Amino acid sequence: MIWFRYICAKYYCCSSLVALFMKRSLIFFVCFIAWTQTMLGQLTSYGIPKSRLLNLSASQIPQINLPFLDISMIKEEENRINSQNTLPPKFGTKIPVGFNSKEHGLWTNVPDGKIWRLRIHSEGAFSLSAHLTKFNLKSGVELFFYDITQNYLIGAITEKNNNAGQSLHSIPLQGEDLILEMFVPTRVQNQEPLFLDYIVHDYVGIFNIVEMYKDIQSRGGDCFIDVSCPLGTPYSEAAKSVGLLVVDGERWCTGAMVNNTTNDHTLYFLTANHCFVENSNLSSWM
Repeated sequence: MIWFRYICAKYYCCSSLVALFMKRSLIFFVCFIAWTQTMLGQLTSYGIPKSRLLNLSASQIPQINLPFLDISMIKEEENRINSQNTLPPKFGTKIPVGFNSKEHGLWTNVPDGKIWRLRIHSEGAFSLSAHLTKFNLKSGVELFFYDITQNYLIGAITEKNNNAGQSLHSIPLQGEDLILEMFVPTRVQNQEPLFLDYIVHDYVGIFNIVEMYKDIQSRGGDCFIDVSCPLGTPYSEAAKSVGLLVVDGERWCTGAMVNNTTNDHTLYFLTANHCFVENSNLSSWM
């Protein structure tokens, strides 16, 4: 597992941490709050889904169609809730599902174990991600997330991803379809079912970060200076540490990896105070 400790810049004015590197004097006046909890970064082991190795057709997988979403109503509600831009920008919305590997999907017996697969479709989604609860994989069990073409794949997720909160949020995968696959070897007994409590439907396009940034930049005015501009040249190295932060599964923010004065490579991630959503589940942060 990869654990990041958070440092929150309470009085930082901008929505993008990129700007922090642009305004050198700000660094010395930012008030940092130590966040006492930790965040789980998604660690995966290189692997290939068992179904691909065995040439199992994806057409066999039962497809569950999620309910149609009225995106205009979702956007209107977000404008009402976040009219003062006090929350990170929203790119997706949670759809409660209540699926599990015992009652949904397809189990296939193979020579060295069994494979469970489930296909989820949400019309019009730019990307989909899933939140799992009661998450506890046994040694040898592998979990994958991929799209229907398998051009985009996450995994293998293994017992190394188990955590005290017993939850896992997948990284968003492009497209309207999301397939989950779990391989359970014959030697593994009594693997607990997987439980999905919600799917995040991306209605903005999290991978179209350039357009999203332009929208935020238009609201931030002179507070934003793009590191690709000439004024950003002195900070080109620092800019490499900046990363996209998915908050509570459906909002996005930015931050940066930072070192400390002892140079001991403790994993700290610097972000802004407004990136924190009250009562949000840190396991859904990526």
